[in-house]
Amino acid sequence: MHLRIDTWVSSPTQMLFCIVCCHVYAGAQAARYQGAALQRGVRFLYAHMTYNHAYLHNLTTNITNDTLNIDMWLLKDIVQGFMTKFDVHINLSADKKRFQSIFSYTVDICRIMNNLSHINLLRAWMLNVVKFSNLKTNCPLEADHYYIRNFVVEKGSIPAYLQAGNYRITTHHYFVKKRSKKEISVGDFVADLEIY
Repeated sequence: MHLRIDTWVSSPTQMLFCIVCCHVYAGAQAARYQGAALQRGVRFLYAHMTYNHAYLHNLTTNITNDTLNIDMWLLKDIVQGFMTKFDVHINLSADKKRFQSIFSYTVDICRIMNNLSHINLLRAWMLNVVKFSNLKTNCPLEADHYYIRNFVVEKGSIPAYLQAGNYRITTHHYFVKKRSKKEISVGDFVADLEIY
C-alpha cells in the first residue's frame, strides 16, 4: 500500500531531518564560519512518500505557521545498516517539473548518529532538532512513538552556495541484510522546497 501526502512526511522522524536538513545545515555552518551565511529560509511546497507498513504506522504531519509537526509510530528498531540514499536537485528552468542533480550520497544513519561527537556540524544540527522533539541523539532508535513539534528551519542556516530557488530532495531508505546483502526497502520520499 502506498500513502500519498501533500505535506511534509518521512520515516522515521530522525531520518526525515537527517535527510532534509543534514546537508543544508552542515553547509550553512561552514558558510556561517566564513561569514557568508545569508538570512534566508526554507518553505516546503510538496511531499510524497511511499513506505513499508511493516516499519511505520499512523504517520501524520502538518505545517502550520511555518512550523513542522510530525507524529509517528516506528514499528521496528533502527540499527546500524539502515541506509539512506540522498539526492538533491535544483530547478533551473521555467518548467517547474524539470530538475538537475546537484549531488547524491548514501549514508548509514546509525553510524552518523553514533559519531556525532566527532562531527561537530552534524552534532549542532541534531541538537537543534532534539529541542523540538522526543528524539535521542544515538542509535539504536527503538520502536516507539516519536514526534517533532513546531520545528522551523532557522533563518541564516542556508549555505551561501545554495542560491534562492526551487529544489527537490529525493531519498530512498532501506536496510541491508548482513549475510545476503539483500536490500529491504523502508520508504521512498520526494519533497519540493523553496529557498528564499
